[in-house]
Amino acid sequence: MRASSERLCLISTSARALAASAARGGARPDVFDFFGDRETRTHARRCLSLRLSRHGIDGEALGRDLIALRSASGPGVVVYGSGFESQPELLQRVNDCGFSIAGNDAQVVRNVKDPETFFSQLDELKIPHPQVCFTQPGMSGWLVKNPRADGGTHVHPWLEGETPPPGCLFQREVDGQPMSVLFLADGRRAQIIGFNSLWNDKNNPRMPYRYGGAINHATLDHRERTTVIGYVAALVRTFGLKGINGMDFIASASGCQVLELNPRPCATLELYDPDTDVGLVSLHVRACAGSLPAGRVCLPRRLRAYRVIYAQRDMRIGTDRQWPLWCRDLPQPRRYIRAGEPVCTVHAAGTRLRAVTDRLAARCTALIGLLTRWTSMDSLLAEVLP
Repeated sequence: MRASSERLCLISTSARALAASAARGGARPDVFDFFGDRETRTHARRCLSLRLSRHGIDGEALGRDLIALRSASGPGVVVYGSGFESQPELLQRVNDCGFSIAGNDAQVVRNVKDPETFFSQLDELKIPHPQVCFTQPGMSGWLVKNPRADGGTHVHPWLEGETPPPGCLFQREVDGQPMSVLFLADGRRAQIIGFNSLWNDKNNPRMPYRYGGAINHATLDHRERTTVIGYVAALVRTFGLKGINGMDFIASASGCQVLELNPRPCATLELYDPDTDVGLVSLHVRACAGSLPAGRVCLPRRLRAYRVIYAQRDMRIGTDRQWPLWCRDLPQPRRYIRAGEPVCTVHAAGTRLRAVTDRLAARCTALIGLLTRWTSMDSLLAEVLP
């Protein structure tokens, strides 16, 4: 199964990186996306709004839109990204609407995102992880997590006496560097794409564990990498993982401990996609059909990094904004963005680690200043215009 010969449909709360990868493989996909940013529209044959409800993706609306798309264009292959973790049953709805899925099925996602199943499997495989419990602990030093959510907005330090929402778990807080490994699998075997260091939004006291970005560089020695690769191999066999998946872990003085498994293409995909000839989405589709590349998936030629920029205050995007070339996920003109919502991502690349991280930091500072000026100008215009 080749992405370039199948009519692709991408479904993700943020599908820009998937759409760019599919385009690299020669496809022009139909895309369901919540943000509808400019680059996604450029790569898409159609860009359709992914509607959300209080519980996540609006399943009824998605079903109606998929049936309409199938009636207009015929069946296709769906590659899904973020948004299904809390509602894996929606993957069955995608099938019921006449689309095949290149990715993990609903039961695999359900097993991976069920904390009791997942952590009991880690224990059985003797894969280390921070201590977890499902009843309120009696001391400090714990985090509250919703294992079926993504993006880290749901993670916060537990305060004694707090009553968390149903379905949450408590995980012991561990000092160390959050990292991830991106890999490709065919249900039995895995091939590593790359290791990454992850950044949290530590400047936000309300959501200090919110996802802030990543770099395709991780300070792990050969033994640590070999150990993590062993974890990945065991989890692929245990859960039957297919396609591109990601595993988050924390590297500390006591070793690497697994935090969670993301059974879908992750945001770090775009840190490696330029180093493939056909795009990682194409390789994802092939792997789900049982075909892994004979050699390495890719050999990163450059260090790449990005940061997510969140709005510091409510803002509306003007029609005449000139965005720097190193910004992606650009919002559409006239879009209203509330404080705390993502505005765009800032990117940097190069061959030296310090140069890349310094460049990225400088660009983030410059963009935040630009956004502040734009917001101030818009507020002034709102006051003087009738």
